[in-house]
Amino acid sequence: MTDQATPTLEGLQRQFLEIQISAVQKNLDDHEKRLRLLEDTATRFNFLLYLTMGGGLVSLFNLFAVGILIIKSVP
Repeated sequence: MTDQATPTLEGLQRQFLEIQISAVQKNLDDHEKRLRLLEDTATRFNFLLYLTMGGGLVSLFNLFAVGILIIKSVP
């Protein structure tokens, strides 16, 4: 009766390995999320930098292009 209630060394090792595997998987998921967040932040920063360095001209061009599209779409 006590033999069945006490876990074996192999059972404990298996549980320990499962805990380690789940911890590594969770850490990997967190790492991927942090990388995605970093990429998004870098993209936003680069976009803002692009706008500050020449965004006025780009915005004017985009406004002109949208105006042409609107004029062409009106029958």
